[in-house]
Amino acid sequence: MDGDYIGLLIFSVYKYGSSNLIFDNDRLVTPDMMLLGVLPSDLGPYKLKKYSEVIRKPELNKIGSFLKKKFVKQDKALSRELKLMKTNKRKVEIEALDGLGSDALVHYLNDKIATSKWI
Repeated sequence: MDGDYIGLLIFSVYKYGSSNLIFDNDRLVTPDMMLLGVLPSDLGPYKLKKYSEVIRKPELNKIGSFLKKKFVKQDKALSRELKLMKTNKRKVEIEALDGLGSDALVHYLNDKIATSKWI
């Protein structure tokens, strides 16, 4: 999953449901779902900043609106990642790991799993 607004939005739809499918959310959500993907907090520790992109104002506005949602406020980890993205004005796609070498994805996932660095 990408470390951008859309990636975190998709994650939240699977975990909490969709406002468009509110009538069926109880059958569709996966509340115990965890996100093991590139996160905004990974930019520094995994040296991904040089592969990241600047977030433009329209997307920053969407992040601000998303942060106001009740379920986001209650999910401290999700809220923290969104706030970090908004503050740093940077986003990163999972393909950025390719820039670190051919086996970077394997090392990245092994480290994330070993250290429980997911949300």
